[in-house]
Formats: sequence, C-alpha cells, structure tokens
Amino acid sequence: MKFLLLAVLGLAIGCIGGMVGIGGGVLLIPALTELFKFQHPRAAGITLAAMVPPVTLPAAWRYYNLKILSTSDLALAACIAVTFSIGAFLGAGLQTRLNVSLLRLLFGLLMLYVAVRLILHADNEAVNAAAGLITTAAAWLGFLGLRSLGRRHAPPRSLGDQIRSAAEQSSGPPDYII
Repeated sequence: MKFLLLAVLGLAIGCIGGMVGIGGGVLLIPALTELFKFQHPRAAGITLAAMVPPVTLPAAWRYYNLKILSTSDLALAACIAVTFSIGAFLGAGLQTRLNVSLLRLLFGLLMLYVAVRLILHADNEAVNAAAGLITTAAAWLGFLGLRSLGRRHAPPRSLGDQIRSAAEQSSGPPDYII
C-alpha cells in the first residue's frame, strides 16, 4: 500500500513539475517528511535518487519536440546538469554537518522567498527581490518570536518524571534514598 501511495505521489509531483518546470524536490521533500514521516536527510537522498536523468529526460524531450527548447538550450541544460551534479555531491556531504531543524528552517525560508516572488511578480526586479526578502525576514522574526513564546509557556517537567528518567539512565544504585 505504501508503494502505491508513493507511486501516486510521484505521478502527482511529476505532473506538477512538468507543468511549472521544477525538478520536483521542492514538493517531494516536504511530502516525504510530512506525509510519510521520513527524516529530512533520508527524504533528500530519496529525492535525489528519484531525479536521475531517466525521470527528467522524458519531460525535457517533450519540451524539445514542442519546439519550446532549442539545441542551444539543451547545451545550456547540459552545462547546468554537470555543475548541478557537482553541487549536489558537495551538498550531500555538507548536509550531514547541519542540524536538521536548521536545514528545515532554511529550506522553508527559501520556499517562502520563492513563493512571494512568484506571487507578486513585479515588473521591477528590485521590488520583486525586496518583497521576497522582507517577507522572509518577517517569517524569520515570527519564527523566533513564536519559539521564544513557546519556551516561556511550555509546562515544566514533573520532578517524578525527571527522577524516573535519571534512574533509568544510571547503571548503579541511586544516589538518593526516599
């Protein structure tokens, strides 16, 4: 059943990616982490494995046959593909050194920036970029504010839970007598 759901997910994201010209990782990583509860590094690896050339070549071939892409466009795409694969290799190694929550936050802020730029799409590039940056900064400040509020209002751990947790982790006799 899980493979069927993943196949449906792949079909849906492939259709959307083919329509708007994205590789699918923008949608696939959040879907794998939120819907299927994969850890972010695993979702990133699965996404990269799924995006190998046999997956994207049919869509690119279709664009070429529809005369949307020219031969010179394909040469540009090949140049990008080579440097993209080098960057992906380096990023896979760098990803293991980053905190997963920081990685998720940065990914979310990037998606927010891109979304605002796509939604507003001003004629002036500076206005377009400023709107995206302002929205991203506001989201960052909102995140920090909510995080600080959450820490203040989090219920304190009960003393009994703390003692039981410490007793389970220790291997010797308890340091206290009740």
